[in-house]
Amino acid sequence: MQENNERLAGAGVAWRRPGEATYCAIWREPVTLGSLKEAGSRAGFVFAPFDTEGKTPTLFFSGAAERLALPAETPDAPISQESSVAKRGDDFAAEFVAAHALVEGGSLAKMVLSGHEDLGVDLRGKAWQMFLRACKMYPDAFVALVRPSGGEAWLMATPELLLRGRGWTVETMALAGTRPSGSPGSWDDKNRREHEVVCQFVGERLRAVADEVRNDETTTLRAGGLSHLMTRFAARLREGRTAWDAALALHPTPAMCGTPQKEAKAAILGIEKTAREYFSGIAGAAWGDGDTDLYVSIRCMKMTEGRTRLFSGVGLMPDSEVESETLEAAAKRGTMKRVIFKDIDPINVF
Repeated sequence: MQENNERLAGAGVAWRRPGEATYCAIWREPVTLGSLKEAGSRAGFVFAPFDTEGKTPTLFFSGAAERLALPAETPDAPISQESSVAKRGDDFAAEFVAAHALVEGGSLAKMVLSGHEDLGVDLRGKAWQMFLRACKMYPDAFVALVRPSGGEAWLMATPELLLRGRGWTVETMALAGTRPSGSPGSWDDKNRREHEVVCQFVGERLRAVADEVRNDETTTLRAGGLSHLMTRFAARLREGRTAWDAALALHPTPAMCGTPQKEAKAAILGIEKTAREYFSGIAGAAWGDGDTDLYVSIRCMKMTEGRTRLFSGVGLMPDSEVESETLEAAAKRGTMKRVIFKDIDPINVF
């Protein structure tokens, strides 16, 4: 078992679907796709950026995956204390002012603003250890470790499904609205409105490529120390359409972009000083027969030489306040901090 898990250090990509006791890995370099649809019916793993029309490439790790068992024990955190690592924040507060003005003024119904925190440490040599640690710590998340060309590595433990395709049937979810798990009382109006915006978008986009669109009742999804409003959708693809068509119709969703989509995306690219790259993009498996398991790349980090960057995002509505949104963004980055540091309180993450 130890030998199998140490092999992960040389894999191009590894992933674990929610609830599974095994993970998959592919030992190949990725190829660049002009579009998600170029993956076709091939087996492999897709890694696409938030802005699929920008400079960051859409990657595809081609080939059948090898399945390996997870270790019985949770690996140790690579760093004992968070205070031992130098940190540098972003311009979230300043960017909030510009972004919130668009929402408050009615130009956008919703906009998702991202933030990041840089840690002055190179964790690439511990990436496989943290992947296995995340798999054990977050059994209900989609966990993936991706190594694009160029020496960087990305790790995520995301609760957000973009699209599951099985034959002609596709499934997705609307996931928006956030508060600490265990919060008393009903969800507030801000979070409910934010969630409704996403539900309306998902239904409309699915109806563009599929029939028999239906959704379940909205429920609360607990993801560690945070809870989200969640509504599941299912539909039947029209003849000639594929899961890739549905994924392209949905991405980027209002949960990570905003609405109207085109205008919100343009505002994000204009306001955010740091490129999202693969944060809030697409990561997931293609099984070779048209079936897919695709997730939104949130709760993630990028590891490069001398630096580890933690990403998070928050949905802005007219009544959003900078203090609460800053705290929410920081809480979401706690998911990856718990994988890195031993001394992080598990109650306040994910």
